[in-house]
Amino acid sequence: MKAFAQLISIIVPISFPLSVTLSSILFIILIIFPILKFKDFAIFSKKFKLFYLLFFLFLLSYTLSAILSCDTVDAIKRAREYFFYLGIISVAFIFREKIDLEKILKIFLFFSAISVLYSILSILRGTANEGRAHGFFLHPLTYAGFLIIPTLFSVGLFFIKKKSTQKIILLLISLILFLGLILTDSRGAIVVTFLSLLILIYKFSKKLILPLIVVALFFSALFIIKNPLNLREKALREQSLKKRLELIRAFPEFFLKRALFGYGRVHTQKIVSHLEKENFNREKLDLLRYMNHFHVSYLQVLFYFGISGFLLLYSLFFYLLYILYKKSRESIFSFLNLVNLFAFLTYGLFEINIFADEILLPLFFFIGISLVENENNSIFRV
Repeated sequence: MKAFAQLISIIVPISFPLSVTLSSILFIILIIFPILKFKDFAIFSKKFKLFYLLFFLFLLSYTLSAILSCDTVDAIKRAREYFFYLGIISVAFIFREKIDLEKILKIFLFFSAISVLYSILSILRGTANEGRAHGFFLHPLTYAGFLIIPTLFSVGLFFIKKKSTQKIILLLISLILFLGLILTDSRGAIVVTFLSLLILIYKFSKKLILPLIVVALFFSALFIIKNPLNLREKALREQSLKKRLELIRAFPEFFLKRALFGYGRVHTQKIVSHLEKENFNREKLDLLRYMNHFHVSYLQVLFYFGISGFLLLYSLFFYLLYILYKKSRESIFSFLNLVNLFAFLTYGLFEINIFADEILLPLFFFIGISLVENENNSIFRV
């Protein structure tokens, strides 16, 4: 087990910024592997009864949403998105022995920075999607949500480390990662990163809070109101915001029609075709065709799963927040994960990150390690 854990601890952090396919395969291995030690895993997993209760209640609610949807088979197929949630406990089980956490984070930060450099090269070559940074992923907004994770880790480690050489390297990596965030042209990601940095820096240096607020307000206003890098045409930026607001205004009419269990996780076009038969407002249906522009995770979850699925799914995330908050009193690494989970939930106000494996897998991986981290031996103890 220890040799397996050491091998996985090297490969997995590399895969996160470079390949969502490889990350998914490795996560499936992480989830299946504990079954080989089923008795040990059964004893270990009893510590997380509430997690499993919330998770399986959500799956039950999801199943009801699927049965009541216009295409049960399509909805059931998409349930694979939630299989990875089990990885949180599996990672905790596999890494419950002492591991080199510093090495894992160094690898993760290094290859995340490499992905930004690749993005810059793609932009210069004119091959980037919409002229925006997207790393090795398909979309800039997903990449922006991912980059928040290593950015917060690198800044946190910058304050923890004492040696000037390490600080310089971490500062350089932080600047590269933040540049990557700016190049995604994701206004929401920039705002969320600054909000999260306020929490993080308050922990280490309260004197820096006021300067950070000034910088945060300046940059946020600059990138929200203006388009200083001209990565996208002004019309495209305005159209994106307009479409979001139109969908949000139309949301109550969609939602109230199936408030309890939602429409099921079915392809939007199938839902539109189904509602057309029910003589639903055609103008509103035209909006629904642009569901991918509905950049609010919370409303997306309410739409697909209704109140029932919404409460259970986010109860699971707030349970994880609670655990990390309790551990953060003694563990700096748990505190960094707490800030990252806060950032993820906040970014959900601006993007549908709740369905993005590229973001969820590294988030779950590091949270899993936090669940069993031994603070007494932690390299992060200040």
